[in-house]
Amino acid sequence: MLKTQIEAVAYSIPDVAQELATGRYRLTIKESAKFHHMNLITNSHAYTDIFSTMVWRIFEVPIHRPFVTTDSPVSFYNSMIDPSEEASPGLTGTLVFFPLSPCHMLELRHPQKDGCSKERYLDRLPIQQLQGGYIKVEIGYLRPDRIVDQINWDTGFFGG
Repeated sequence: MLKTQIEAVAYSIPDVAQELATGRYRLTIKESAKFHHMNLITNSHAYTDIFSTMVWRIFEVPIHRPFVTTDSPVSFYNSMIDPSEEASPGLTGTLVFFPLSPCHMLELRHPQKDGCSKERYLDRLPIQQLQGGYIKVEIGYLRPDRIVDQINWDTGFFGG
C-alpha cells in the first residue's frame, strides 16, 4: 500500500517518472517507514473497526520450529494476492499475522472466511462497529511444523 502511494506521487512528476522508467532512479522504502505507515493505518478508525470484528487467535508452536520475528512484525496475507503486493485487511480472505514470540503467534481472521470459497477471498467486507465492546481472544491452539514454515514463507520472511 505504501509503495503504491509513493509510486503514484513519483510517477505524477514527469521528470521523476522519466528517470524511473529509464532505471536511473529507483524507489526504496526503508523498514522504518513501513513500520511507521503500519502504525498510522492501525490507528485509523477504519482499521480499528476491521481488526476489532476479526477473530483473534493465539497459537503456539514447539521451540524447535520458531516463527521469525522482526522489528516490523505485522503481516497481511491473502492467498489470492501476489506475495509481492500488500493484502488489504478489509478483504474476506486476508489474515493478519503478528508474531508475539518465537513460539506464539497472534492471528486475526475474518469469521466470514471460514467455509467460503477461495474465489470469495477478495470480497470486500463492510466496516462494522464492534458489538458489545469486547474482543474475543481464543488461546490454546497448537500448530504443526509445516504451518509455521508456511506462515514464515507467506509473510515474506523467507523468500518473499
